[in-house]
Amino acid sequence: MRSAQIALTLLVVAAAAPPAHAQADRRLRGSPPPQQHAAPPPPSGGWRPGPQQHGPPPPPPDRSGPPPSRSYAPPQRPPAEARAWHAQGGWRQPGAWQRHDSWREHRSANWQADRRAWSQRGGYGGYYIPPSRFSRQFGSPHLFRMHARPVIVDGYPRFRHGGYWFVIVDPWPAYWGDDWYENDDLYIDYEGDGYYLHDRRDPDAAIAVTVSP
Repeated sequence: MRSAQIALTLLVVAAAAPPAHAQADRRLRGSPPPQQHAAPPPPSGGWRPGPQQHGPPPPPPDRSGPPPSRSYAPPQRPPAEARAWHAQGGWRQPGAWQRHDSWREHRSANWQADRRAWSQRGGYGGYYIPPSRFSRQFGSPHLFRMHARPVIVDGYPRFRHGGYWFVIVDPWPAYWGDDWYENDDLYIDYEGDGYYLHDRRDPDAAIAVTVSP
């Protein structure tokens, strides 16, 4: 009789208890959701992959190119004043390169000490090339070769280019060689205080020249 009562009690308790899978569902519903970690933001200013982008980031745009050309705006000078300055040899200031009778005597093994910028000569007093003419035939984009050795006139080398006569009033560097006028690409530029002859192989060497029509 007692055993029958115990069995009946166990059946009642089992019927009242929820199934095991229901208890598991209740535990899952009551637990907090798993934490989600956000993806790190892309680097600022860098490449951001999109839905249609694959592979490495594209290369940066090519911004290389020639530097902007120097503006050319020389002062105005009456031709008669320029001719008078040339006739007086206005470039022959104390300490400047002096006259020599032969081409080879105008080379200098100590060029940096022997040359003079126009600002060191008291300024340029010769003729100025008009801007419209200068832009067509002078400056670093317009290279030329003399092909013939400059002629010595009154002790200084002289050559013609672009419709003008030019007098070389500085020595030329000895390391250029004797035939640079024939084999090297040259150009004439204006650098704020006067005109200079340049060799494309050595553009930092600026040789002062005067201009006359």
